[in-house]
Formats: sequence, C-alpha cells, structure tokens
Amino acid sequence: MLLRVKRLDIHTGGPFISILHARDAEQLDVHYGDRILISHNNHKEIAVVDITHHKKTVQPGSIGLMEELQAKLNARHGAKVRISIIPHAESTIIIGKKMAGRRLSSQEFLTVVQEIVRNRLTEAELAAFVTACFIHELSDDEVVSLCKAMVLTGERITFRRRPVMDVHCIGGIPGNRTTPIIVPIIAAAGLLIPKTSSRAITSPSGTADTLETIMDVSLGINRLKKAIEKTNGAMVWGGALNLAPADDRIIRIEHPLNIDAEGQMIASVMAKKYAVGSTHLLLDIPVGGMAKVKSPSAALRLKRRFEYVGRRLGIKMRIIFTEGEEPIGNGIGPALEAQDILKIMKNDKTAPVYLKEKSLKMAGIMLEMAGKAKIGSGYKMAAEILSSGRALKKFNQMVEAQGRAPKSRLKIGKYKTTIFSKRNGKVSWINARILSQIAKAAGAPKDYGAGVYLHQHLKDMVQKGQPLFTVYAENSEKLKHSIANEQLDLIFRIT
Repeated sequence: MLLRVKRLDIHTGGPFISILHARDAEQLDVHYGDRILISHNNHKEIAVVDITHHKKTVQPGSIGLMEELQAKLNARHGAKVRISIIPHAESTIIIGKKMAGRRLSSQEFLTVVQEIVRNRLTEAELAAFVTACFIHELSDDEVVSLCKAMVLTGERITFRRRPVMDVHCIGGIPGNRTTPIIVPIIAAAGLLIPKTSSRAITSPSGTADTLETIMDVSLGINRLKKAIEKTNGAMVWGGALNLAPADDRIIRIEHPLNIDAEGQMIASVMAKKYAVGSTHLLLDIPVGGMAKVKSPSAALRLKRRFEYVGRRLGIKMRIIFTEGEEPIGNGIGPALEAQDILKIMKNDKTAPVYLKEKSLKMAGIMLEMAGKAKIGSGYKMAAEILSSGRALKKFNQMVEAQGRAPKSRLKIGKYKTTIFSKRNGKVSWINARILSQIAKAAGAPKDYGAGVYLHQHLKDMVQKGQPLFTVYAENSEKLKHSIANEQLDLIFRIT
C-alpha cells in the first residue's frame, strides 16, 4: 500500500511511531501496537502503529510520521511511502523466555539489544525486558553477554597508546566529584585517560552536569580524540559519543519503574569502559547507610562480580570501598560542586578536605596501577602534581581543548536561605537523601546555580546558631518549594 506522509511535529524520544487512519489499518489488517515496514526510496524503517478515527489527525490515504521517523526515512510532507506488514520482532520471543526465568545466550542478548538500538521495541516490550532481567537476576555470564552486545551496537574508540586509564564510582553519594580532580592529575603524569561521564538521572548533578559549568562536555568522537592528543585526557558526556546506546534506553525505562538491577548496572558501567578502550579501571564502591551499597557483604559480592566481568573483557581492575555516610564535598548541585573542584585545583585552603583527600588517594592508586609510581608512593606523587600546580595547568589545557563554558554557568543562585544549629554538640548523622531532594527541588541540575552548600560535616563540633547548610535557587518560588515540605530538623543530628 502507498500512503502520503503527513508530518507530525512530535518528538517521541523512543520507538518509531506511525499513525494510520482506521480505514487504512483495517485494509492492511493491522492493529494498535503492530509493526509495519515503511519504505521511501532507499530508506527502510520499522515503526509501531497507532490508529486514529479522526480525519483531522490523519486522513485515509495518509500516514502520520513523528519527527525521528520522518528524518530517518528522509521523507518530506506529502511524499509517498510504501507500507508492508512484518511479523512480530524476534526479540519478543526472547523476552518471553527471560520472563519465564530462563537464561539467555550471547546471540539472544545481541538480538534484543539490536532491536532496542533500532527503536523496534515498544515501551511495553522494553519494560518487560528490563523487569524480567531484574526479577530473574542476570548471571555473571549473562552480564558479559549483555555488556558485549551493548558495545557491538554502538561506537567504539581505540587508542594506539597503552595503558588507557579510567575511573568510575557507582554513585549514590552527592557531591562525590573526584573525577574532575583525578583526571588532570593522571594526564599530567603523562598517562592517557579518556573519561566519559553521565548526566544526572535521579541526583542533583552528574559529573557531566557539573563539568558543563566549566567546559564543553558534548564532544563527538573526532573532537574527543583531538582533545586527548593535545592534553592526554578528556572529560566528556558519554551520551554525545553513542557509546553503548542501548544503555541509555534501558536507564530511561528503569527510572520511572524505580528499578536498579545489579546485573544491568554492571553491564552498563563495563560496556562504557570497554567501548572507550580502557585497559585499567579503578572502581569506587561507596558503602554505608546513604550509599547504594549498604553493607560490606553486599560490597564484596558486587566486587567479585565486577572483577569477573573485567577479566572476561580484558580490563585490569582495582576496586576500593569508600565511606558512604555523607556528602563528600561541600557543594551539591552543578555550580556549587564546580566551585569545590576549582578550589581544590587551585590549592585553596577553604577547599573541602575529604573530597581532596579521597581524590588524591584514588589518583595515587591509579599511578601505581600504571607503573608510574612504586607501590605505596602513589599518593605522594599525586599530591605533588596537585600542589605544584601541574594538575591545574593540565585542567586548564583540557578546558581550552574542549571549549570553555560561559562564565554565567558558574554563578550561584541569588536566592538563598540558611539553616542554623539549634544546639551545641557534634554532628553525628547527615541525611544525604533529603539534602539531594532539597537541591533538586531548588532547581538542580537544570538550574546550574541551584543546590545545597554544607557548612558542616560528620564529627564536626558546632555551636548553637552556627550555619549547617545553605540552599540556593535561581528564583524565589523554587527556593520556597525546596524547603516547604522537608523536616529540616531530621537532616542533621547534633549530639
């Protein structure tokens, strides 16, 4: 059947969607949710069918195409396209197998991931796959298969130089911005470190969000390679590189379902490292009441699983457990976190001590992993690179190579309110989750200058009337909203 294209200026952000009039759908014998093959000149794409009875939406003899599908087909408004019926995707049978609790082969994971990347699965089918992998936990071999499938269906980056260093934290702790401090230190030592980072999903800021207040992080592969040739390192948003693109679609489904499947998380992390050519990886697993990983036993289990996948992929790994009981830096939110980073890079005496120390310890371990420093002397070497100004110089070179961000992004929100201590004593507990919620309600990460600044940390002695934290926002309504429903007395425990 030949139909004329009606342009629909709607961006779905997911599977390719087409809209047929009910009369044409009946003639083709297709139903809501079925798939059709749409051909235009040399372009062919599979789309999911929606059906309308209203001629104002789509007339008989026409087909409505969403923005992404129209662009893929290169079909202008009014162009004729050919419609063919296709059977259900092979992936649906494989997803059903996983829903029944059976293990999938490497080829089956590849088939599903290919369908995800090509936007050929409906939201329901993708949600079924994600949920099945959560309920019937992926085995270590299945994690490797999923990881490799993610890499095979995206771009890959290779470097002639060795080693290729990398660092990652599994997240969960606000203000944990060690990456922007570690990367310049490692690059200044003459090592290659192409660091890709994510944007915030449920947090007030991802590493890419924070760095975007200082430099351009949306680099393609060619620009990334040029930046690395100049400086040995780069810090970019992974989403701009099309590395393991299926992962982004899976995360988009996990978020509203509040799913954080361990196997998929491991595959997600390791696929990005494998795709960027990493040979050595330092992995940080925060452990504690405020972290994703609550107990030492859970941390050890996760460590073993990461190590197995690392061996299968040929990546040399070092895994460390760090404290997960409070925010690491002072700032929570893009610009506030960026100010912490800049203070450390400039050896400012007011820089957050724990963030600086943690970053130096991690950088030291990486220098030892690469053979740049003897075992036990990595920290000293990292500290010298930072204190001498070499790390700052390298950081500035990276900013110039990637492109400097507008200075306005570093500006802190002009609306603020400060919460003070009501008693004397020691800070014995900080609820990082509530602080993150406040920062997000204030506008972070979309509003660069919004967030929370901590004046006190665990074990600090405070006097009645001393500031505990300050909330910043870029407009007064968001500031009011951020603290309206929070039980502020429950955020800090003073004993």
